[in-house]
Amino acid sequence: MIVAMKLRFVAFYCWLILLASPVLSLADDLDVKGDARLEGYNPTARLESNGVAMGWLLLIALGVVALAVLFKDAKRSHLD
Repeated sequence: MIVAMKLRFVAFYCWLILLASPVLSLADDLDVKGDARLEGYNPTARLESNGVAMGWLLLIALGVVALAVLFKDAKRSHLD
């Protein structure tokens, strides 16, 4: 009986800590000055809001998949 009560007590406090952790993390206010990549540059310098890097990476990945089909062994059966 006492063991079950201790177990419920520990479980209750574990749930309490689990539910209170987002509230505790919201209390951490960090002073964000800005983008670190622009530190030391003219204050009017700005970064582009969008880029084409993800498009190029997707194009390269699709190209690798398309070229990988060329090296497939034609003598393989679907039972391999």
